[in-house]
Amino acid sequence: MKIFLIYLFILISCFNPAYCNEVSIVDNCRDARCLSATISDIATSNDENFFLVAYKSSDRFIRKINANLSVDSLITFDNSSGENVSFKVLISSDNNKALIYSKEINSSLESIFYILNLQNNTTQKISVNSIKLNALLFFDKTGDSILATNNDVDDSKLVVVNSMSGEIEKTFSLPDVGDVLALSPTEQDAIVLFKNILFQSLDIFDVQKEKLIRIDLPLSIIFKTDEFLERIKFNENGAKAVLSSLDGIHVLYFVDLIKNKLIVKKLFEKSTGKVLSTVSKDGSFIVSVGLDKEKRNAILYKVNAKNIKKLKILQKITLDNIKSVSDILISPDNENIFILSENKLLVLKLSDLSNACEENLDVSLSNKQFFSNINSLNVFIPSSDDRKINKVSVSNFCSN
Repeated sequence: MKIFLIYLFILISCFNPAYCNEVSIVDNCRDARCLSATISDIATSNDENFFLVAYKSSDRFIRKINANLSVDSLITFDNSSGENVSFKVLISSDNNKALIYSKEINSSLESIFYILNLQNNTTQKISVNSIKLNALLFFDKTGDSILATNNDVDDSKLVVVNSMSGEIEKTFSLPDVGDVLALSPTEQDAIVLFKNILFQSLDIFDVQKEKLIRIDLPLSIIFKTDEFLERIKFNENGAKAVLSSLDGIHVLYFVDLIKNKLIVKKLFEKSTGKVLSTVSKDGSFIVSVGLDKEKRNAILYKVNAKNIKKLKILQKITLDNIKSVSDILISPDNENIFILSENKLLVLKLSDLSNACEENLDVSLSNKQFFSNINSLNVFIPSSDDRKINKVSVSNFCSN
């Protein structure tokens, strides 16, 4: 197959150039399929010096883009093309390795992931025999170990895998298929959300004690809410986490990772719909946004997370112009709340929930979410044109 030199332009596509930039790059693609690849994931390094973009494509490649928006490199991690699947990408805490995987290509006979050395941009294909891996993440700062769940209803497991050899080093039994896996910023605890009959339950994995702690929802709430979403948000010291729900009455799911317990706070029982929650970097505040399916609007709740025994609602406002919510976050400085709704970015002041500003954005139909890490001063939002990414500065968004 001939290798074509394709001039592929990745444009940062915000409407206000004061907080956005534009970059054009020249990439070597195997063929024209590169042009139709869809963005599937974005990972930001801890020092924010670069970010990686993964794609849904039959060609196996990712892009490494520097903070100044010059493209460092297009990296092919497998020379053989395959099925058109979505890949996830994660960066180790020390910024030296990346984990690239897709559970769509795994089987009960073999699972595959790729380790990218970010120092020299070389990749290694790793096979894990006799297990179909489902959710994966780096398990230590250097990326030498991977924590993963398998996709086997009859024999569900949590495993520790050597990232360079593919050898399974430790195995822990799970009561159901672990569908969502998240590691706290301090790497002391992992949260597992389940897929099938236990879709309203979770496990906390204590890393140091190598112990799983099972938590079920209270019976008083279990029939009033729907399954957890694939979304877990931690504060910086890893002591607090919040979950989100697909439907049901408006509730806040708060995970106390010091005492390893789940606190369910009823926010409003007269409204039902999807509820997204996020916690501030310092753990002082929680913001939840719940949709009201009947009134076709949204309600925002600002909660005091300093006193977790009460989790008092400090403020509650109705967002009449919000019909759907794709993602929310609190800026690291506790100044603003960012709400992504359809093709609009709404920014509220955290102090009094007043409207700071809003901006129209060209947002991907299939990937409406913020991509960032807990310390990020910038977030990335895929555009409807997969040659474009919205880069938003959360530190000075409304000052321009």
